[in-house]
Amino acid sequence: MDAARVWVAPDGASIAYRHWRPSNPRGALVLLHGVASNSTRWWEFVADTSLKGSWSLIRIDRRGQGGSVWRGATGLREWCDDIAGILDAEGFSRAVVGGHCLGANIAVEFAARHPVCISGLVLIEPLPRDSLIGAMRRTVRLKWLLFVLSGIARALNAVGIYRRRLRPLDLEKLDRKTRAAMRETMEGWIARRFPKP
Repeated sequence: MDAARVWVAPDGASIAYRHWRPSNPRGALVLLHGVASNSTRWWEFVADTSLKGSWSLIRIDRRGQGGSVWRGATGLREWCDDIAGILDAEGFSRAVVGGHCLGANIAVEFAARHPVCISGLVLIEPLPRDSLIGAMRRTVRLKWLLFVLSGIARALNAVGIYRRRLRPLDLEKLDRKTRAAMRETMEGWIARRFPKP
C-alpha cells in the first residue's frame, strides 16, 4: 500500500514522503532524490521493483524540495536528522538508504551521523568533493557566495518578502509526457526516412 505522509520535525519543518508498505516488511529502503528533484523521481523504480512485495519503500522530499516547503536552515545535518525521524516514526530502527547524486552524498553522510540506523547503502552517481575537477572544483571555491545569497534571502523572508510557492513537479507525469513526445518524434522520423511503399 502506497501512502503520502508528513512527518513534523522538532523544529517545525513538515517533511513530505511516500511510503509503500507491504503487510509484513522485512526491512526498509529509503530512497533519496538528487538536486532539483523530488520523491516522484523514484516512481518507476517503485512501480517495477519486486522489492515492494517484501520491503517498505520510503521516498522523502528533502526540506526545500517537492512537498517539503521550508524556509529555515537546511543542510546535511537537517536532512540526516529528518531521515532518522521518519524511520523512527515508521517503526524502523535500521534501513538500507539509497540515493542518487546529492541523495547519494546524503546517504553517506547519514551513515556517518547515524551509524546504528544503517543496514546498507545504495549509491547512484555520488559526487564526493575529492572527485571534482576543472570548472566544478573552481565552482566549489565560490561556496561562500551561496551562503551570502542565502542570508539575503532569509533577511527578505524576515521582512515578509517570499518567493512565490511553486507547485511541486510531478516527475512521473513529466517522464510519461517526454517519452510520448520522443516516441512521436521517432515514429515521424522513421516514417519520413523509411516511407512505406
